Amino acid sequence: MKLNIEKREGEGISDSTVDVSSDWENLILPDGSYDYVSPGCELITGCSPEEFVENPDLIIDIIHPEDTGVRL
Repeated sequence: MKLNIEKREGEGISDSTVDVSSDWENLILPDGSYDYVSPGCELITGCSPEEFVENPDLIIDIIHPEDTGVRL
């Protein structure tokens, strides 16, 4: 899946805002895949936006198990 970095009219997301923000913004499709991941995710996680698009379960892999609330 190609990373969608186009301006998203009517969704309250503007490239000029999210692409320079250190906040992590994303749009997730109904199937659980990412439609958009902002560059801020790399500052927070160390993983690029493309890595999240290629592997939607990456967030599960990088969160410490004690922080997920899931007992293994």
